[in-house]
Amino acid sequence: MLGIDEHRFGSVRYFQDPESKAWTRFEPWMTTIVDLDTGQVLGVVDGRDHKDVGEWLFARPPDLAHGSWSHSGPGL
Repeated sequence: MLGIDEHRFGSVRYFQDPESKAWTRFEPWMTTIVDLDTGQVLGVVDGRDHKDVGEWLFARPPDLAHGSWSHSGPGL
């Protein structure tokens, strides 16, 4: 069984565009994929977007995708 959890790994930061002077908020998120049977971390994906996690999952061997899935936390 797989567990998927997202977490923020740093502080929120703000960056100012030198030309427009507009400020952009940046939140550094990571998503961790874990084998819940063994506790082994299988992968860490930058961001918390479902597309990035899906790309990671589809790049794995097909036998990893068999069985139940567990999701912890909002947003995926």
